[in-house]
Amino acid sequence: AHLPPLADVQLLGNRIIESGAPGTPGANSSSSAAIFVHHVHGFVVAGNEVRRSLSDGIHITGGAKRGRVLHNTVRESGDDMIAVVSYLVQGDGGADPAERIAQQLQQRRERELVQDVLIADNDVAGQYWGRGISVVGGEHITIAHNRIDATTHAAGIYIAREQGWGSFGVRTAVTAAFLNLSLRSANLKNERMAESCRARERLSTPSLRRAARKLRKSATLRRDKLAMSAASPSWDAKNAPNWLRSRA
Repeated sequence: AHLPPLADVQLLGNRIIESGAPGTPGANSSSSAAIFVHHVHGFVVAGNEVRRSLSDGIHITGGAKRGRVLHNTVRESGDDMIAVVSYLVQGDGGADPAERIAQQLQQRRERELVQDVLIADNDVAGQYWGRGISVVGGEHITIAHNRIDATTHAAGIYIAREQGWGSFGVRTAVTAAFLNLSLRSANLKNERMAESCRARERLSTPSLRRAARKLRKSATLRRDKLAMSAASPSWDAKNAPNWLRSRA
């Protein structure tokens, strides 16, 4: 039997940081992901500081739904700095034949597929491995207005289905065209080059320009309303930090 999901969870203003220098027992702030959200319906992860987690900085999985990841700072994580992952296949896949997956597809979709998550206004940089922000299986995921810096090992933003990990595919993932994306690697030596890349991104195609105009009109409203009401209807905004209270 599967346990019912948790509901209306808020992780606000926490600091998960290392206690020692590299090479010492306290070099990592956590032995896995620093913030791990699993099977939660309605959540806010906001205003947290994460440094030197052994794996992902913020990891969302297990069919989590209606979540907001806002204004977090992630530095030097051991893997993806913010990750959304939805597993379709159980275990290594060998004991999970295709016939069983087909028979249970709808149940697994309801139980395991991460849906309706907004990732916005986060500042992430300098992971030791992995990507900046990744969506490996998910539905209705929005990535908007984040600062992603120094992702020297892999993609700044990664949206994919990974067959080797048995993940779901990705459906309706939106990446805002006016993202403040600064990828400082060997190919981006200074801010002028980064700005040039952003300008080309903004002007690349008519469809992208139309999408950008729509996002400018809708992203603020969605972020403001959904970050508060969808995740936790009972939350009293008067007790929130100033930057988050302004969104109520």
